[in-house]
Amino acid sequence: MDRRQQLSIYHDACEGDCRKVARYHIFRNRETITPEDHEYLAKHINALTWNEYASWLAHDPANPRLLVERIIASFPIPEPGEEPVTFLLENPLAWSAGRYPPGVLDELVDRLRPPRLAERSWWDLARQLQDVCSPYAAILKANAPPLALALFDKRRDERGFASALATALRSCAGLERADLLELAHVAGLLERVRPDEVLPETLHFEHEPEATEADRQFRSMALQWPGDEGAVARAWFLAQVVAAAARGVQPLVLWRATPPELREAVAFQAQDAGQVLPWLITSLREALERREPDAWDRFFRYLDMPGARTPFKRVWSYRDAPAPSGPKVEELDLLDPTRQAVSLLLNAPLPENVDDCFDERLLSYRELMTESSYCGPMTSVALFHRIASFPLTTARANRLLRWALQQHAAFASSDELIRISIAADPLPESELPSVDQIVANSADVEGVALYARIAGPLAEERLRAWLRSPLDRPGEDLEHAFPEWQPFGKVLARARLLPDLVEPDVRQWLTAEARKLPTRRMVGLLRPANMSWLLDEATVAASALARAHSEQEPWVACWDTPAEFPDALLPAVRERVRSPAVGDEELVELLRWLETHNEPMRSLVSAMLDHLRDHKPGRAALRWLASTLRTRTRWAHHGRDVLLALLDAEAWEELLKLARDVVPSPEATADTEGCERHRMVVALHDAFARALVKVAERALEHDATSEVLGALHGLAALHPLTSVRKLLHHLRQKPGVTEPIAEMIALNEELLRRDTTHEGREHDLAVALSLLLEKRASPAPAVVRPTEARS
Repeated sequence: MDRRQQLSIYHDACEGDCRKVARYHIFRNRETITPEDHEYLAKHINALTWNEYASWLAHDPANPRLLVERIIASFPIPEPGEEPVTFLLENPLAWSAGRYPPGVLDELVDRLRPPRLAERSWWDLARQLQDVCSPYAAILKANAPPLALALFDKRRDERGFASALATALRSCAGLERADLLELAHVAGLLERVRPDEVLPETLHFEHEPEATEADRQFRSMALQWPGDEGAVARAWFLAQVVAAAARGVQPLVLWRATPPELREAVAFQAQDAGQVLPWLITSLREALERREPDAWDRFFRYLDMPGARTPFKRVWSYRDAPAPSGPKVEELDLLDPTRQAVSLLLNAPLPENVDDCFDERLLSYRELMTESSYCGPMTSVALFHRIASFPLTTARANRLLRWALQQHAAFASSDELIRISIAADPLPESELPSVDQIVANSADVEGVALYARIAGPLAEERLRAWLRSPLDRPGEDLEHAFPEWQPFGKVLARARLLPDLVEPDVRQWLTAEARKLPTRRMVGLLRPANMSWLLDEATVAASALARAHSEQEPWVACWDTPAEFPDALLPAVRERVRSPAVGDEELVELLRWLETHNEPMRSLVSAMLDHLRDHKPGRAALRWLASTLRTRTRWAHHGRDVLLALLDAEAWEELLKLARDVVPSPEATADTEGCERHRMVVALHDAFARALVKVAERALEHDATSEVLGALHGLAALHPLTSVRKLLHHLRQKPGVTEPIAEMIALNEELLRRDTTHEGREHDLAVALSLLLEKRASPAPAVVRPTEARS
């Protein structure tokens, strides 16, 4: 039995009630509905309720036109029933856009137009279906149902619709016109409408009493107007903003109502109309930075407008996020527009053609710059540098050069003035300043070059006279404390600056005066290569050798280095280090210079010992001794003589400090086991022991028993090498050895015989020195310090 026969049996069993057949035999199992079931339901569709029909339609998307036909056939029906409309609005499955072929729902809306369907119900239905009704869905978004209903005619083509729309726009005003403009925009037909025919003559903005919702819609439509007519609509909008500014509308309202990309155009158009909006200075700054052709002319007009630079002290909101385009208003632009204007005058990019008129226009705002906090009293300097940055024509360079020379204070750098002078003509003699006004000092090479440029052919004569002027006025500054300010120093410095302009008599006088100078200054005159005619090395060496012992002024100052001495001074330096006039610092520097010239170490130490005979050693001498006696070998050769010299000079603290400085520190990484430190301590003990034996020997010659005993007591505290026993043996043979002295000599010999490890300490040196000084303080006869030559 097929499905049709089953459905016929069910139909008879239900006494022809199709609803019972559908409910109990078709919809009981929705997944098994067959084409025969759909055929049965379509045949008896009028017997189904709307909800049952929707349930069936959800499983039969192939017959959407049945829905349209049944809805159309159901009208008219009495209100408020309108069950088909309620069905469509409440059952989205029945009218989903994806279920119907194009035009089905358009046909439904078109054929149900009032009066067949009540206007209110038709409007609700059309709005629900607007996303699937095209192209007429756009009009359903409007808020003017009568007009939209009049325009809705499926028989019209696109041109007819546009014509009807234009007619409707001209026949209405206010909010109705604004709604229809929005309708035309959504329908894509706004470009067929002329803005000057439909936009109102006056547009009101927020906070104006006459402002309405229609004004907001007109503004939105003007800014979105497509096609070629969009420029006309935006021009209308700009004119309305300017008119609103003239009416006194708050600038913040206009700022927010204007799109960011149009704010600059609004500011400029308002300026042309005599109105100044707060963001005008910002727009001008950005136009200048883009180098727009008329930006500088517009900026000058802004500066000349009365009240243009009045600070904006009203409320301005910064909560709006910065727009990617348009002017960026900053707080300083609003609070101090004058400062921003002066900043632009002095820093904005220049126009392409900067002529003399531009200079005059810029200089006309000098008073404005002086009153501004941007430059204030430095206005002249700022203007000078601004104009100096322009392309330098001859006329502009001449004006700038005279302007700079009229200023007594430093007005511009020498480099900038030289650049200007290159483009300018030489000054006439009547306007030429003195050399001292241009050349700041005797080392001002740029000043000399500048004077040579501005003086032209008169430069050589003027500079030559300036060079010799201290010589021609010998009564000035002769006793000045600074040699550079004395006539010789001045002439010499100027001769270095202008070597080609030194005349023969000036050169002869400089040479004679140079030979009277101290050695250190004479050596300094050998350094400049262009002054070889003044002094030569042989002359300086001969003069230095003749003065080596007697000259009181140091050869080396704290800012000099003896490495700059010529080799020809070697004999003079050898004599100088043995001069009694030499000080510690000078002696040390000269000794180091001699050491770099391979002078024997014995000679260097001998010079230091001669110095210590008459001078208590200072820090420089001790540092040199410590750096020189860093090895055991040098201690073996020179240690005894150095310690004797310190003992003779009664430099007890210096002696102990020298001992501490030469012994390596326990933390030395290269001597982790302390072997080198121990060897250096032994070398110190041995040198000090030999020095004490020599002290005892000299004291014995002068019959100073307590001095001898003190030296021998100090020797007993040391751990020298066994070779000291031979020195003690020779001491025993000297005449005048008393029994106490002999006993101390024997004690020291026994101690040396037993001391096989030489485990000495640094502290033992201090103990030995203390014992020596303790015995010296005893009531024994005083010791006369020997002055004869040391062996």
